Amino acid sequence: EARWESLLKNNIEGGYYVLEAARQAGVRRVIYASTVQVTTGYALHCEPYRSIRTGKFENVPDTYEMVKTTDRPWPVNLYAASKVFGETLARVFSETSDLSCICLRIGAVNTMDTDREQFASLFCTRNDIARLTECCIEAPDSVKYDIFYGISDNRYKWTDISNAKDRVGYEPEDKFEDPGWG
Repeated sequence: EARWESLLKNNIEGGYYVLEAARQAGVRRVIYASTVQVTTGYALHCEPYRSIRTGKFENVPDTYEMVKTTDRPWPVNLYAASKVFGETLARVFSETSDLSCICLRIGAVNTMDTDREQFASLFCTRNDIARLTECCIEAPDSVKYDIFYGISDNRYKWTDISNAKDRVGYEPEDKFEDPGWG
């Protein structure tokens, strides 16, 4: 867990200064790096997300409602709370200026020290996150503000990535279950 002083300086103040500098410079769009952790509360406290997170896939029904970016945030630590603030700040800038802001709730891009069970649902390859970022950069001007989950097309994901396909054309090519990953 990051210390509050670091989060305040880097995520709260730093996020504001980046957005304000982008606005003043007439930048077209900012891609804000958020985190899937802003909705971790669902994976800790609600089924079937808890079973997915803990690798108890036998408890997961064939179909289930995934957590959408329109569902309320549920951070469980200060880092995630600071990212919710960043998403909200991006929304304010997109509403009050010409700046377009797209927030990416990035999943587990690095594999080295991630819990295997949790990793299966949050996994995102470097190629997929690069693909999503490129889709966001190239998105039409009509995408003034949005939030997308940066997750590969994993079998047991609990976050809904369909709005990224619908809004910016993101189609992940990888999944945790592919040979060499899981």
